[in-house]
Amino acid sequence: MKSKPVTSLFFLPLFVIWGFSGICTLNAQNSNDSLRYYYDRIVKPDQLGKIPEAVLYYQKRKTENLKRGDTLETITDLQMIARGLNELGSAYDSQKALVEAVDLIKGFSYKDTLTGSLKSLYNELGISYRNSKNTEGAMAIFNDALELAVTRKESIVLFNNKANIYKDLARYQDAKEQVDLAYTLIEKGASNSIRALVLNNLGFVQGKLDEPNALRNLQTALEIREAENEIGGAYAVHKSLSEYYTDRENTILAKFHVNKALEIARKLNNVSYLRDAYGLYITLNSDSISVANKLLTDSLELDRQYKDVKYAYLKYNVEEEQKRTAESELHTERQKRLKIVYLGGGVLILLGSGFLFYLYRQKYKREKIRQVFETESRISKKVHDEVANDVYHVMTKLQGNSSERDEILDDLEGIYTKTRDISKESSALDVNENFDELLNDLLISYQSEEVNVITKNISKIDWKTHSELKKISIYRVLQELMTNMRKHSEATLVVLTASQSGNKILIKYTDNGVGSDVKKNNGLQNAENRMKVIRGTITFESQINKGFSAIISV
Repeated sequence: MKSKPVTSLFFLPLFVIWGFSGICTLNAQNSNDSLRYYYDRIVKPDQLGKIPEAVLYYQKRKTENLKRGDTLETITDLQMIARGLNELGSAYDSQKALVEAVDLIKGFSYKDTLTGSLKSLYNELGISYRNSKNTEGAMAIFNDALELAVTRKESIVLFNNKANIYKDLARYQDAKEQVDLAYTLIEKGASNSIRALVLNNLGFVQGKLDEPNALRNLQTALEIREAENEIGGAYAVHKSLSEYYTDRENTILAKFHVNKALEIARKLNNVSYLRDAYGLYITLNSDSISVANKLLTDSLELDRQYKDVKYAYLKYNVEEEQKRTAESELHTERQKRLKIVYLGGGVLILLGSGFLFYLYRQKYKREKIRQVFETESRISKKVHDEVANDVYHVMTKLQGNSSERDEILDDLEGIYTKTRDISKESSALDVNENFDELLNDLLISYQSEEVNVITKNISKIDWKTHSELKKISIYRVLQELMTNMRKHSEATLVVLTASQSGNKILIKYTDNGVGSDVKKNNGLQNAENRMKVIRGTITFESQINKGFSAIISV
């Protein structure tokens, strides 16, 4: 699972403070056991796939506690929901839960007794904002938390978190000012974890500013982490050392520390750490294709696990959304009935209003039916043209010799893939929230035991500044390229690298397939047409047995 050494210094679940006092109202020891069970699923997970059911448990528990008016337990539930959602990579929903918990504390009659919990929530929310690139929001939250901080340890962690924001922005002098403030607060009795945390950050920014004590501070931080057996913390220091040596063009030592980071990631069995370490490794090697192919061999099972979790969470989200939609529709219907009662001035007016409303509803239904019919007809025709003939041939083979069974199974798999592609092409896209996750899920869906897919810097693009049309076009073009790869290239590795300069996005696609003389088939022609619509360009390059590449500029 994703390790969070900084957060763990500050975060303390509320019900650890309060014990299980609120659970007595749930009437049984079973409820007490359930609370402990689902708490462990989030705080000490042994499998990613168990987190969605734990989040669902706390969602239901929050609803029950709200009905009973138990504000304290509701805040606990929200904090656990936020942690679970954050582990699943749903930063936006995690932030909503944290904000809701903060609002409950601020409206609580005895809010002064919950200052510690409020500081914890502020810290969690600030880190989540930072990970979502909401730097202004993160900085404001950390400043609010600093006003509440009463211990040196609390202030050190918050100054360190502010320094991380400046590091993300490459404002290293500002980052150093914050780390210096944290360093001055370290006293003789401070824990080794706190000391190593500050020294790592201090050494990093000193290295960027070319100051003399940078390497010594980084090495001291590493010694502390290794002596304390804090491998998650050691991973962060090895990353800092790798960048330190990379900046000084010492490739040998830079690779040494990247290898150390990769060893830790494998030991932790952590998908996030592995992808991060692979990205560093690829940066230090000119032949990124062959290096990545070698390194990713042992991560396929972790990738499958990650996709299973995403599917479980998406399924949970769909079920919850359906429930919320039904409740919303029921509420809307009740409001309509109340309006009819209050506005009814007489039988004639009531009947007239009802008749007009009926006509409107019928017209609306007819229009919706017409739209559905047109959509179904279009998809039906496409399925008939592209799938029906294949099904007919399979049926013909089934009437023949059973020795062709393996070939028939292969044909069935091809039909399934083609049907799934048609479904994807016809599905609607919501690109307004978490577009980087949507894009990442698309690319991961093309990964298999035969094909590795590596993405780099896609999540670093500030997608919120780009139009909906541009994001949809980029999504569909990448979908065309990946589909073309699956059908024709025989590739075993695909690498996609993204970068942004101002409002300009550059995406490079490369695979190690059989290549070809570039001829614009329907898929490639569609990709080029989509780029023209948004005033972008796409260029293709390929040779026989030398792979295929495309560059998108928009």
